[in-house]
Amino acid sequence: MSWDSYIDNLKAQGCNEAAICGINGGGVWAKSASVNIDATFISSAENVVKSGETTGVSYKGEKYICIKVDRDDSAQFKKSTSGIVVFKTNQALVFGFYGPEDQPGRVTAAVGKIADYLKSSGY
Repeated sequence: MSWDSYIDNLKAQGCNEAAICGINGGGVWAKSASVNIDATFISSAENVVKSGETTGVSYKGEKYICIKVDRDDSAQFKKSTSGIVVFKTNQALVFGFYGPEDQPGRVTAAVGKIADYLKSSGY
């Protein structure tokens, strides 16, 4: 399976950047060229989704606050006019990143749609 096609789909649906990572330390499966994430970022986002706690994450040296979390499903982080949306599947975290020129609702819908598809496919 080519995970890059999912990244292309997310970008076509309105994400400025996107990434798909394995849960429980599974690493990065695919990402946009400009995405710069590490194990600490992935673990922090995963912990927010799993625990329901509204702690933030750091991305590219900037702190993003958690503005919404649905335990064991998704979380949204924001800094000024930029943000990050993450949805958890059975095996992965799907990230969508947006900037000031992007529509947060569109990004959330796109990431949720891909996550739902991956869940239905066993991922």
